[in-house]
Amino acid sequence: MWRRQDLRQTVEKVGQGFSELNTNARLRYIVDTGDKPQELYYDENVLTTILNNLMSNAVKYTPEGEIELSLSGNEQQAVVTVRDTGYGIAPDALPHIFNRYYQAKGKHQASGTGIGLALVKSLATLHEADIRVESREGEGSSFILTLQKANSYPSALHNENDELRMKNDEAADATTDGTPDERPMVLVVEDNTEIRHYIANSLAEEYQVVKATDGKAGLVKAFERIPDLVVTDIMMPVMDGTELCRRLKEDIRTSHIPVIMLTAKDTLSDQQEGYEVGAASYLTKPFSIAMLRARITNLLEARQRLATFLADRAREQALDTNRRQAPLPPATPNALSQLDMQFLSDITAFIEANISAPNLTMVMVGDSVHMSHSTLYRKIKALTGLSGSEFIRKTRLQHSLQLMVKEHRNVSEAAYESGFSSLPYFRTCFKEEYGMTPTEYLKMK
Repeated sequence: MWRRQDLRQTVEKVGQGFSELNTNARLRYIVDTGDKPQELYYDENVLTTILNNLMSNAVKYTPEGEIELSLSGNEQQAVVTVRDTGYGIAPDALPHIFNRYYQAKGKHQASGTGIGLALVKSLATLHEADIRVESREGEGSSFILTLQKANSYPSALHNENDELRMKNDEAADATTDGTPDERPMVLVVEDNTEIRHYIANSLAEEYQVVKATDGKAGLVKAFERIPDLVVTDIMMPVMDGTELCRRLKEDIRTSHIPVIMLTAKDTLSDQQEGYEVGAASYLTKPFSIAMLRARITNLLEARQRLATFLADRAREQALDTNRRQAPLPPATPNALSQLDMQFLSDITAFIEANISAPNLTMVMVGDSVHMSHSTLYRKIKALTGLSGSEFIRKTRLQHSLQLMVKEHRNVSEAAYESGFSSLPYFRTCFKEEYGMTPTEYLKMK
């Protein structure tokens, strides 16, 4: 949230977080915020992310000596400095230090992705602030962040209001008479009016039902609403059910949705064609509503079981990096498609590339895959059983485990580098996910 506040509070909070968790007797932390208020507009999440990254970077390259976090300023500017007495940076590396994926060469270079300082630079630019570095090899480094007190960030405030309006609009679209409808959504695509209404009315108590009169209209409705399941006739004008199913399975927005085919023809070749384009089930007319309900229930439960299985497997692998990867359940029409697996891989990669940003949102993730927030939410929920924020949090926790186990980060470093701006909140989330605190986990390992 962009608001006018005293920068001393944020700087002190970050500094105290690192000093309180310091377990290196050879390293001393100094936090100096002066005795005068430094009032200016800033986003606390953004500034916290910048300072956590700079402090974590200083810790990596200062095995002993001092790390100082200081705040100074005048009427025009506020200046935050992170100074260390560590290894320092070679002169030929200084011009490139904020470049994405740049890795300086040298015996003291720590392993990593190379996005930390690039993120700092991009967030400083977002904040219309200046970030520079001074360093002497063998003596230490100073990163200096300068903010203009006169800047009120009108464009940032405007963007914030736009995003809030967008979220409110999406929430309104997902409600009926002001009350959210949490029931699964079923799209019924049938050109026969009587059959269409019969199916819709029979499912209305258990499901949200959306109706369409042909495959083309059904495709539009599917893209607009992202239902949990589609029931479609095969023989229809304009676009038949087979083509509808093919289009749904080829589009990343709808590729995860199970499709039940209805047909008056009962031949193996017709069924084979339906399954080849990705249909999950096949019912021959006339059919009983009880049978259709059972198919819908089974498919949605199977999807949920698969999501739970994948989440449990990820959790087990995170807790035990030596555990052999468990096999996926036997292949079924409801298993994840290659397109859906690639989708999960893409959004996970984006989250990991921006993992240390505490203000990372699903709106940003959706932009990375060119998908609206509401569409992304429904797709992630269908594939993983998690909301968007839960998916980001789970990815952050798994990243923190990797930092502690493979890169030997301490708890505070792992938390801040994984995007948690509050250590108590990180500990709470970690225990909820893994059944133990981070400290207990490190002792176990």
